[in-house]
Formats: sequence, C-alpha cells, structure tokens
Amino acid sequence: VIVWGCRLFTVEEFKAGKHVRGTAIQISPEYYLGSQVGDTISPAIYLNHSCEPTVLISPKAEFIALRDIEQGEEITADYGTISYDPQWRLDKECYCGAESCRGIIVSTRV
Repeated sequence: VIVWGCRLFTVEEFKAGKHVRGTAIQISPEYYLGSQVGDTISPAIYLNHSCEPTVLISPKAEFIALRDIEQGEEITADYGTISYDPQWRLDKECYCGAESCRGIIVSTRV
C-alpha cells in the first residue's frame, strides 16, 4: 500500500488550477489531493492510466496492489476511478493496450 501524500484542494481551488495538472485525485465530492503549483517533485506525474490497472486507489487515497507487481513493472491506475463525477471524462483516447481497453478514459462511477 502506498499513501498519496499531497496537498488538499477544495473543488474551487482545483477548478482554479492551483494544482499541477495530472496530479490530482478526487477523494470526496468536495476535495482533491494533488501537488501544488511550484512543487518540484510529484510522484503523481509518473502514474499512468490502464483499463487493467496494477493498483486501485482507495477512498483514503491509498494505492492498493490488485496483484503482485513485478520489479520494474509500471504502476498504473484506472483514471476512471479517480473522480466522483459520473460525467467525468479525459479528452484523450485510451491506448493502454489492455485486453479490456475501453478506448476512452471516462468515469467508471454510475
């Protein structure tokens, strides 16, 4: 288990772009965790999406391995699980290459 330890942002701060793009995960309807603009090191920039991820991001912002992860293997998460908004979508196609690839990166919440 890895715990995401970053700055807490309100929805308003998130929408105002006070976080480093691509580093924030929504942990409740009101709050995000992410890196603050000006941070020089953010592990979040190294986390890529996969429709068949190696980790699950829990509501407590813990990264929990879904299976054994081999040394040197990429740690990935399903970006569709990081927003409480069921209408959320990333304006990019998915090229993760997973057998179950959805082709788009959208919220998995209903």
